[in-house]
Amino acid sequence: MRTWNERLAHALAESDLNPNKLSVALGVSAPSIAAWIGAGTIKRAENITGENLLKVCKLLNVRPEWLLFKEGPMRPTEMKSLTPEMQEVISTLIEIDRSGGTGRDDVLYFMNRLLKQADTSGQKVG
Repeated sequence: MRTWNERLAHALAESDLNPNKLSVALGVSAPSIAAWIGAGTIKRAENITGENLLKVCKLLNVRPEWLLFKEGPMRPTEMKSLTPEMQEVISTLIEIDRSGGTGRDDVLYFMNRLLKQADTSGQKVG
């Protein structure tokens, strides 16, 4: 899935919606949806308005960063049930991952060690 259009088509295919239902839910024309997903002989749209992008993402439960740029996971992660401390740790890990470099490699090494250690000690992981 190289383009946002292909990712949108993929997310739509995984949802309970079809292009017509999505157009009704968004209040846009069916040809607009067809252009977004590049359906049939309709030329793919090159862009999408911010308002429609956010509405589509909410309806299809996908992250805007994933849809537009294929960054991060497709679906939003649910962190509401986590403690504030764990939310901060996860947010920090995400930032380290985005920055790359040796810091990221170090974090991955130590996280893998911790997960293996928890797994071999019988602690529940995940």
